[in-house]
Amino acid sequence: MKDSPAHGNPRWRSEVGIFSSLRVRLLLVVFVAFLPMWITLIREVDQRRQEALQRILSDSLNAAELAAVREEQAIEVTAQTLRAMARAVSSSTARCEVLADLAWDAMASSDRYLHFGLASSTGRILCRVQKVATPEAVSHKMWIHRNGAGGKLSIFYYRIPAIHRPALLVATPLEPVPDVPRAFLFASIDISRLARSSLPGKWAGDPTILFALVDESGTLAARRPDQRDLADALNRTLTDLGAGSKAVVRVIRDPSGAFWVCSRAPIHGRSQNAALGVLLAVPKDHVFQDVNTTRIRGLLAILTVTALALIIAWIMGGRVLWTPLTHLVDATDQIASGDLTVRSRLSERRDELGLLARAFNTMAAALEKREQDHLHAQETIRQNEQRLRRLGIHLQQIREEEQKRLAMEIHDDIGQILTALRFDLSWIRNHTATENPEKFQGRIARMFSLLDNGMESVHRLCGQLRPRILDDLGLAEAIRWQAEEFAKRTGIDCDTQGVDPVDLPTEHALALFRILQESLTNVARHAGARRVEVRMSAEIGEIRLVVRDDGRGIDPEACADPGAYGLMSMRERAAALGGSFHAVRHPDGGTVAEARLPLPSTASRENRTSKESST
Repeated sequence: MKDSPAHGNPRWRSEVGIFSSLRVRLLLVVFVAFLPMWITLIREVDQRRQEALQRILSDSLNAAELAAVREEQAIEVTAQTLRAMARAVSSSTARCEVLADLAWDAMASSDRYLHFGLASSTGRILCRVQKVATPEAVSHKMWIHRNGAGGKLSIFYYRIPAIHRPALLVATPLEPVPDVPRAFLFASIDISRLARSSLPGKWAGDPTILFALVDESGTLAARRPDQRDLADALNRTLTDLGAGSKAVVRVIRDPSGAFWVCSRAPIHGRSQNAALGVLLAVPKDHVFQDVNTTRIRGLLAILTVTALALIIAWIMGGRVLWTPLTHLVDATDQIASGDLTVRSRLSERRDELGLLARAFNTMAAALEKREQDHLHAQETIRQNEQRLRRLGIHLQQIREEEQKRLAMEIHDDIGQILTALRFDLSWIRNHTATENPEKFQGRIARMFSLLDNGMESVHRLCGQLRPRILDDLGLAEAIRWQAEEFAKRTGIDCDTQGVDPVDLPTEHALALFRILQESLTNVARHAGARRVEVRMSAEIGEIRLVVRDDGRGIDPEACADPGAYGLMSMRERAAALGGSFHAVRHPDGGTVAEARLPLPSTASRENRTSKESST
C-alpha cells in the first residue's frame, strides 16, 4: 500500500471547464453572497442622495430668504438714513450744504453708498455728493413721476451709465416748504457690495457657490468679482426661475450640461414696484459631495472586503477543495492504470472529503483483494492447465505405447499366424493339384486373396497404431511415407520436397506426425484439393510444420467451431508441448495449416533420450 502522489493531474484543467470548476463556483458563491451588501449600499446611497438633494433644496431656499432679509435690512437702514437726512435738509435753507455734510459723513461710515443727491420734481439734479460720476438727471425714471406726489419711500434698481456698476436708488420726497419747489432726496447703494456682504456663513467663502442679485427679468445684477465664469454659465438659464413675490427653488441645467440647485428670494423693501431678488446657485456636485465621499468610501470598503473574501476563498478553496480533489483524481487514475496498492492520505480528515477518502480506500482495498483473488485463481488455473497438459502428454504417451505394443503383437502374433497359414495353403495347393484341380484351385485362390487382404490390413493397422518407420528412420521419412500412402489412397498429389530432416524428441516427432495425419485427413474429407504441399523446417528455437492445399479454403467460422474436434485435437497436441497450431484460408486460395513447437535444449534432449533408452 502506498500514498498517491501530490502532483496535479494534467487533464484536470483540460477536462474541467472554467465555470464548471468547484473553485470558480466557490468564488461565484462568495461574490453572490456579497451582492446584497452591494445592492444595499447602492440603495442607501441613492436614498442619501435624495435626502441630500431635498436638504440642499431646503437649505438653499432658507439661505436665499435669509440673504434677502439681510438685503432688506440693509435697504431699510439706508431708508432710515435717507429719511433722517431728508428732515434735516427740509428744515434748512441751505439744502445743498446740509446734504453735502450729511452725505460725506454717511459715505465715510459705510462703503455701500455711491452718492447722494437732491432732484427736482421733474428729475433734474439740483445738487449731489458722489464718489464717482453720476448722470445729470433722473427724469427718465418713471418711479419719480409715479411717486412724486406721495410721501412714501421708493426704491428702484437701475444701472447708472456713468457709474457702470449696478446700483439701487432709494428716494424720499422732502417735506413741502412754502414758496420752495418740491424736491426729492435720493441715494444710490452699491448692489455688488450687498452681494459680497449678505452670503450666510455656511456658504460664505465657497467659490463654487454663486451668490448674486437678479432683477425681475432674471438677469444677474450683482455678483462677487471672482464668480464671473459661474455667472456667465447661469445667466442664460435664470429666466426659468421666473419672477414674483414668492421664493422658489429649482434644479436647472446650464448650457454646458451641468446641474445647479438655484434658489431665488425677492427683496421686497418698502415698495412693491421693485423686483430685485437674491439668487443662490449650488452646483449639484457640491450637493452630493458628502454623499459621493460616503459612497466612494463604502464602495472601497465593500470592494476591499469582497476582494479579501475572494482571495481567501481562492486560497482556502485550493487547500480545502482543489488540492484534495486533485489528489483523489490522481489516486483514481492510478487505480484505473492498474496500481491497486495506492491509498488516499486524506482518510484522516474529519470532514466530507475524509469520508470520501475512506470510502475510496475501502474500494481500493476491495479491488486489490479481488485482483489478488483473481490472480490466485489464474495461477491455480494455469497450474491445473499445466497438470492437464502433462496428464494429456502422459496419456498420449501411454496410448502411443499401447498402440505400439498392440502393433507389435498384431505384427508378431497374427502376422506370423497368417504367414504360417499361407504356407500351409501353399502346401495344400501343391498336393491337391492333381485331384479335381479346378475345384480346389478356385477355392484356394480365394483363400489366398483373403489372406493377402488380411495381411495388408494388419500392416496398415500397425502403421496407423504406430508407424515403425517413425522409430526406425525418423520424422522426415515418416512424413514422406505418410504422404505416399495418402497419395495412393486418395489420388491427391502430395509434395514433400520441403521436408527437412530434424532431430526431435519422440513426443515432438509423434505430435507433428499426428498433426500431419489429421491435416491430410481434413484435406481428403473437406478441401476438394488436387495437390498438397508439406513443409517442415527448423527455425530459431522452434520446429515449423506447414500443410497447404489448393482446395476451396477453410471456413473462418469452422475454425472457431467448438465441434471441430480435429482442429481442437491438433491445437491441444501443439499446446501440450508449448507450441501453437492454426489453420487459415490462404489469399490465393486453399487452406494453410501451420504447427509450431519449441525446440527443447540439448541438455533436456539428452536427458530425455537417456530416460527413453533406460526404459
